[in-house]
Amino acid sequence: MVRGLVLAFGIFSTAWLGASLSIQPLAFVTVWFPSGLYLAALLLHRTSQWPILVAGALLGNVAFDLMNGQTAFTSFFFCTANSIESVLGAALIRRFVTDQPNFETVREVLGLVVASALISSPLAALIGATAVTRLEGSPHFVVNAVLWWSASFNGTVMLTPMLLNWAHGECPVPPGNRKRILEGMAIAVLVVLAVWFASAMEHRALGGFKYLVIPMIGWSAVRFGIRGTGIATFLVAAVFAWCQNHVFTGEEAQHLDKVQRAMSTQPFIALTGMGGLLLAAMATERRRTSLRVRENEERFRQFFENLGEYCYIVALDGRILNANGAALQALGLTRERLLDRPIASIYAPEDRPKVEAMLDRWRNGEAVRDQELSLVTVAGERRQVLLNSVPIRDPSGRVIHSASVQIDITERLRLGDQLRQAQKLEAVGRLAGGIAHDFNNIVSATLVHLGLLRTHTRLDDHSYEIIRELEAEARRAASLTRQLLLFGRRSIMEIRVLDLNEVVDNLLRMLRRLLGEHIRVEWSAGAGLPTIAADAGMVEQVVVNLAVNARDAMPEGGRLTIATEVVTVGEAECLANPRRRPGRFVCLSVRDTGTGIDDATMAHIFEPFFTTKAVGHGTGLGLATVYGIVSQHQGWVEVESAINHGTYFRIYFPASTLPLQEPEAPVGLESVRGGNETILFVEDEGSVRRAGVQYLRLLGYRVFDAVDGISALEMWGKHSEHMDLLITDVVMPKGLGGLSLAKQLKADKPGILVIVTSGYSAELDQRTATEGSGVVYLAKPYEAETLGRLVRRCLDRKQE
Repeated sequence: MVRGLVLAFGIFSTAWLGASLSIQPLAFVTVWFPSGLYLAALLLHRTSQWPILVAGALLGNVAFDLMNGQTAFTSFFFCTANSIESVLGAALIRRFVTDQPNFETVREVLGLVVASALISSPLAALIGATAVTRLEGSPHFVVNAVLWWSASFNGTVMLTPMLLNWAHGECPVPPGNRKRILEGMAIAVLVVLAVWFASAMEHRALGGFKYLVIPMIGWSAVRFGIRGTGIATFLVAAVFAWCQNHVFTGEEAQHLDKVQRAMSTQPFIALTGMGGLLLAAMATERRRTSLRVRENEERFRQFFENLGEYCYIVALDGRILNANGAALQALGLTRERLLDRPIASIYAPEDRPKVEAMLDRWRNGEAVRDQELSLVTVAGERRQVLLNSVPIRDPSGRVIHSASVQIDITERLRLGDQLRQAQKLEAVGRLAGGIAHDFNNIVSATLVHLGLLRTHTRLDDHSYEIIRELEAEARRAASLTRQLLLFGRRSIMEIRVLDLNEVVDNLLRMLRRLLGEHIRVEWSAGAGLPTIAADAGMVEQVVVNLAVNARDAMPEGGRLTIATEVVTVGEAECLANPRRRPGRFVCLSVRDTGTGIDDATMAHIFEPFFTTKAVGHGTGLGLATVYGIVSQHQGWVEVESAINHGTYFRIYFPASTLPLQEPEAPVGLESVRGGNETILFVEDEGSVRRAGVQYLRLLGYRVFDAVDGISALEMWGKHSEHMDLLITDVVMPKGLGGLSLAKQLKADKPGILVIVTSGYSAELDQRTATEGSGVVYLAKPYEAETLGRLVRRCLDRKQE
């Protein structure tokens, strides 16, 4: 209801304004503003609101017509014509042009012209001219129709786009822009002066001067858009009407009657307004296109510059036309030094044929996908990149240059190499553990048999010497096996809470003797060092192995620096090494001033049996053992080295919060004593079983043997009441291992003592193996005397 009343008032007011600017009588209205207002109101509102708007428009029209002496019947025809014109025009524009027009595009302006000038306004003109001719007695039907049509069309062109543009568009003159305000005022003044002068010339029968206003309309359209065009056209219409009605109306103007004055003014205003609208729409579209281009260019520039990957624009002849900041930073060049250089010059020499092939593909309009290249920086560093590029074409489709994005995969490849190296070492470790298991059985059998040989009294001194040499070699084999197990992380550790400074301090005297006087050892103990949970013997072996390698790298002498410190590793630092993890660690560093390690050797230093030493001077297990020990302690190793600049090892052990433990009293090496107790000896390896059984029987024990857990259970069922001790291997066939066997026998006879043996076992955990009373672990390989002493000690403890 409110909208209808507002529209009624608007129709009445604009009709009064049009009439006051028209040539009298009222039939010759120059511009019928209600047509533009009516159409704008319908286009601004939903279709469901049109009935109330139509009612309001009818009310405004009727009020104006009645106040100007029209009969009710004539007013009905006039109102019907105006409503049909506006409703039909709005429906056509909504249906075929756009649902929410603001007439800032050429398509919308042409849609308005076609809908109004060719369809709705002619239909309204026919109805209105019929009413004027038949009801008012006017003799000129065609003249009335033309004047009605041009007046309605002028009002539509002048008012509808301006109102909708004000409703939907942006302000053509930003607030506070004095220059644009003064420019708008200048256009208005020039329009008024041009119309005044043209009217004066027309009064003197000198026509054609009205076209002076066209440059001002064009200026207004280009600079101020649809709204500027509407205001300028309104000024043209208003001043022309005023001059014709109130200024140049004397006897000297009698050569022009009213109809001629209207017919000469209305088409000119229509054409001027329509031309101004089209020019404004074209200027607006051009500005928007230019703005979009600038915005797209700015977005592309920011995207290009801020992208973390390396981006290049390359001409077809191979010259670099542009590069982003990431590329410049990676290469170490300024933009001025890089531009116009051949693209091939930034890559490694061996990759330049690939670059030439890429240029040929670019010239042929082909894209390049996932091409791996080596980028060479100013400092000589190589960066591996993965290149993807596409040809860039001009509007005609011709290839003019190419754009490429290069992903730096140097770190990814390095991490991949580290992962593959870790996987390879893990696989070798599993293999080494499996070999060591069988090898330990062989060495155990050898050592026990050699111990049996020494019990024979008929051997001469030479034979004893041979046995001792064989035992020494077997022990060397046992040491080699232990290193394999340590590398493969299959060795069972005796974990204690240690002070790393104390462990290194106790080794220093031995290290200085081992390294020789030509090497100076410097020791820097970190203050406030937390404890670590580790196997003391293994940690000592790490230090010794690194020290021995450092000695071999400094044949002419040098300096070995050993230091400890507490280190906190953060999340960001973990990205550089996949083995790192956040937390608090104790770092043991060993630095030498030796010959260093080249890149080719660095890739293999932790592999077992890899050595650069001469044959017979190294097993190749030193650093492999270090790697295995540190990994078994949940730590990691980092190495830095350069030829003739020494090597720097950093070993990270997880920090512990537990206090130091009191050291255990050393166990005396008492002589082997035998006994008459009964022992069940379970071992699947025949040579170890036979040697062990023979040795224990030689000591006086009563021994039953079994090849596996199932056989042991059968033997237990027959002699369980006499059994005092169980000796069993951990890993055995037929699905019943040593720990499961011990658990069953202890359930049947809680007082039974148990000794479990193993060369290695991923199943055996030292804490689990020693839980409860009477369970002792014996590592393979073992000597006869070691087995005899342990058996006697366990049996004596039972008697106590």
